[in-house]
Amino acid sequence: MARALKVVGGAAAALLLAGGVFFLLVDPNQFRGTIQSQLEKLLQRRVSLGAMKLRIFPLSIAVEDVSIASSKTLAETRPLLTAKQVLVRVDLLALLKKQVQIESLHVVEPVLELVKLPSGAWNFSQEKEQTRPPGPTAQIRLADLKLINGRVGITDLAARKPREEYQGIDVELSHFAFNQPFRAELTMHLPQKIDLQTKLEASYIDDREELLVHQAGIRLGGLAIVASGRLLAGSTPATLDFKLNTKNSSIRELAAVAAAFGTAFSPDMKVEGKLDAELTVAGEVSRPVLNGQIGLKQMVISRRGWKQPVRIPLVEMRLQPEAISAPSFAIESGNTRLQAQAKISDYRAGNALLEAALRTTNADLGELLNVATAYGFRPAGGVKAQGEVSIDFRMRARYKTSAPWDYSGTARLRNSSLLVPELEQPLKISQADVRFEEEGAVIENLMCSLGSSRLQGSLSVRNFSSPDLRFQAEIDQVKLEELSRLWKASSSQPEAPAENPTIQRAWTARGALSLGKLAYESLVLHRLRSEVIWEGERLLLDPVTAELFGGQQTGTIRVDLGSKPWKYSLQVKMNQVDASQLLASATPLRHVLTGSFAGEADLSFSPKPGEFLTQSMNGTLQIRLADGKLLGVNILNEMARLANLLGYRKHPELVTNFLKFASSMRIENGVAHCDSLLMEFDGGTLGGSGILNLVDQSLQLKLTTVLAKAISDQFSSNKIGGLLTSALQNAKGELVIPSVVSGTAPKPVFAPDAKEIARMRAEGVLPVGKDPATAVGNVGSAIEAGRRKNVQGVFDAIAGRKRQETASDASNSSSSPAPVPSGDRPAGSLPATTEASEAPPPGPAPEAGQTAPPEKKKGLGESLLELFRKKK
Repeated sequence: MARALKVVGGAAAALLLAGGVFFLLVDPNQFRGTIQSQLEKLLQRRVSLGAMKLRIFPLSIAVEDVSIASSKTLAETRPLLTAKQVLVRVDLLALLKKQVQIESLHVVEPVLELVKLPSGAWNFSQEKEQTRPPGPTAQIRLADLKLINGRVGITDLAARKPREEYQGIDVELSHFAFNQPFRAELTMHLPQKIDLQTKLEASYIDDREELLVHQAGIRLGGLAIVASGRLLAGSTPATLDFKLNTKNSSIRELAAVAAAFGTAFSPDMKVEGKLDAELTVAGEVSRPVLNGQIGLKQMVISRRGWKQPVRIPLVEMRLQPEAISAPSFAIESGNTRLQAQAKISDYRAGNALLEAALRTTNADLGELLNVATAYGFRPAGGVKAQGEVSIDFRMRARYKTSAPWDYSGTARLRNSSLLVPELEQPLKISQADVRFEEEGAVIENLMCSLGSSRLQGSLSVRNFSSPDLRFQAEIDQVKLEELSRLWKASSSQPEAPAENPTIQRAWTARGALSLGKLAYESLVLHRLRSEVIWEGERLLLDPVTAELFGGQQTGTIRVDLGSKPWKYSLQVKMNQVDASQLLASATPLRHVLTGSFAGEADLSFSPKPGEFLTQSMNGTLQIRLADGKLLGVNILNEMARLANLLGYRKHPELVTNFLKFASSMRIENGVAHCDSLLMEFDGGTLGGSGILNLVDQSLQLKLTTVLAKAISDQFSSNKIGGLLTSALQNAKGELVIPSVVSGTAPKPVFAPDAKEIARMRAEGVLPVGKDPATAVGNVGSAIEAGRRKNVQGVFDAIAGRKRQETASDASNSSSSPAPVPSGDRPAGSLPATTEASEAPPPGPAPEAGQTAPPEKKKGLGESLLELFRKKK
C-alpha cells in the first residue's frame, strides 16, 4: 500500500512539474492567429481577441475582451457578441503538438446584440452569397459551454423600436455538436427575485440553420409549461412552429413578473389563480399565428387599501388566427358584479383592434374602481371613490397607435364621493348622468359639494389620459380661506409617479362660472360672473364681473394654487364701491374714510390665514372718491392752528367733508407710497405725497394745503399770528400752508413744514387752489386789514348755510372776487357768497370750548363774523 502511494505521489509530482515546465515554455499568444482565423472562417464575420494567458488549473487559455462582429450590413453597429473573458479548455496532447482542440468554453459576462434589419433579417444571419464557404463544413464539438451572467439586447429597426435589454442570463450546453442532439439549460434572473428556468433537448441542423426542440420544460415558480417544436433562423423572416401545454398551473409568479415589467398589473398587486392552456404558435417570429384555448380560473386580485379584492371565477379565451376573444365572463368585488366581454382582432397586423364591454347595475363605485385598476385603467391622480353607480359601457381602440380610445354607453352616479390627493375632504356628488362618446364623456345634471360650497351644472371631458374639460357651473358660495385649507399644494407634496400623474398636473378646464358669493374673511364679492381657465396649478378668471360693497368690479383674477398660501393677482377696475366697507374688509383702516370709491388696481397678495390682504400686497393702485368724509381730523382746524388764525373758532366735529379725493399709490409689502395725493374739501384743497403703512397705519406725508381766498380775505395781518412763518399767500389771495403729517391714519399729527415754506419763499412761487401740488403763482403781500363786506357770506358757506346774493352787495364789493357759478368754480374753492339781507345782530362771541343752546346755536361763520365786528 505504501509503495502504491509513493507511485501515485511521484506521478502527481511529475505531472505538476511537467505542467509548470509547459506553462513556462508555451506562450498561448502564438495560437491567436490560428484560433482567430478558424473562428472567422466558421462564423463568416470578423473576430477580435484580446490578451491570452495560460492557466494550469484547470488547464485552459484565458482570452480577454472577445468581440464577434455583426453581419457586413451592420458593420458599423455594436458587435454581435462581446465578452469580458473567455476560458478555453483545450486538449493537452494536441496543445503540445501546437494544435488547438477546444473541449469547453466558459464565457464570462457576454453581451449578445440581436438586431432586426429593416428587411426583416437578423444580424446573426449570413448573407446568402456567403452562406457556406467552399469545402467541407467546419465542425464544432464542445463537451461543455457556459455563458455566465450574460445580457441580451434586442433592437427592431423594422418596427423602429428602441433597444430593450435583458440581464442575468446563464446558459449551459452539454455535448454540443452540429447535427447531433444536445442538452441545454437556461436560467434568467427576473425582477421580484424570480428565476425563469428552461431545460431542453434539441438539435441544431447546420445546413438549414434550424433548431429542433425535441422536448422543453419551462418553469416560472408554480407555472410549468411543456413545449416542443422548431425554429428556422435561416429563413427570411425567421419562422417558428411550437406546441405549448400547461395544466392547473399557478399564475402568481407570472403576474409578478408582468407587474415588474410594467405590463397588466401594478407592482403592489397580489394576483392568485390557475392557468390551463393548449395552443400552437406558428408563423413568423414577429407575427405568429395562435390556435387553441387558454383558461384562467379562480383569479383573485388584491391590493393594499382595497376593502374587497377583485374576483374572476372563470375566463375562457379562444385563440384563432383572426382574433382572440373572451365571449362573456363575470367580474366580482364585494357586492359589485359586472358582466364583461373582450376581443382582440387583427393581432398579427401590428395594429390590433381592442374591443371591450362592461355592464352593471347599482354597483359600488369604489369596488368598480378596483376592477378598473386591476385591468390597468388607473384613475388619474390616484382618485378614490365610493357610492352607487350603474354602467353600460363599451370601448374600442387600435393597439399601439396614437388614435384615441373610442368610448360609448352611459353611467349614472348617485350619492357618491371622490377623494383626490389634492383635497383634504371628499367631493360629494349627489347625482350625475354620464354619457360616453368617442374618446370622452359628457356629464349632465351634475350636483356636487365641497365643504360649504354647492355646485350644479354640466361638464364634458375629452382625452381621459390628460383630461380636457369644458363646463358650465353655478356655485352658491366659495370661502377662499376654507378652500385653501382643503387644497393641498403640490409643492408640499412628494413628486407623483410619472405613470400616475396628479389631478392638478393632468387636466385642463375651461368654462363659464356663475358664483353667488366669493368671500375672503370679510371681503365679499356678490353675483360673480366669469370665464374660467384652469391649467395645471393656475386658475384664471377673465373677464370677471362682480358686485362689491354696493358697487361694481370688473377685470381679471389669477390664482396660483401651487403656492402655499395661494397667491392672488388682480387687474381690476372698481366703481361706486363703499370706501368704508372696502377698507375695513381689506385693511386695518376702520372709521377713517367714507365715500363712493372708484379706481384701478394691479395688485398681488398671498395672505396667510387671519391676515389682512395688505400685509402681503404689492402692485399699483389708483383711487378716486367723491362726496365723502375724512374721519378723525378736521383739516380747517389743523390749518387754522398751524397758521395761528386769530379769532378762528375750532369746529367741534373731527370730520372733513370732501368733494373729491384722489391718489396714485405704489404698494410694496403692504406699504403704500403715495406719489400724488389730492383732496378738495370744504374751504380749500390739499395736495402732497408720502407713505401710508397699510399694516400698522403709520403716516409719513408732506402736504400743501391751499385755503380758499374767502378765508384768506377774512383775516388782516393783525388777525394772523405768525403768518409769515407758517403760511403764505399766493397771487390769487389764497392761503398756502405746507405741513408734514405723522402719527397714524386714525390719529394724524400735523406740523408746519418750515423747509418747504423757506423753499417757496426763496423760489418766489406758490401753488394755487386748483393744483395744490404745483407751484405756479408769485408770493403775494401780507393780508390787508379793514376791507371785508361779505365776511358773513364766507363763514356762512364754511358753516354750510346757503348763500343769497343781492345786487347791492355785488355793486359794493368791487375789491372782492366776483361770484363764480358753482359749476365753473375752481377746484377746491368755496361757492361765491354775499352778505345776507339781514345780518344777525352783533353780540359777544362765545368763549372757546362753549356751545350755544340748541335753539340758539350759531354757525361757525356767524361766530367768526361777530368776533370780527367786535374787534373792528
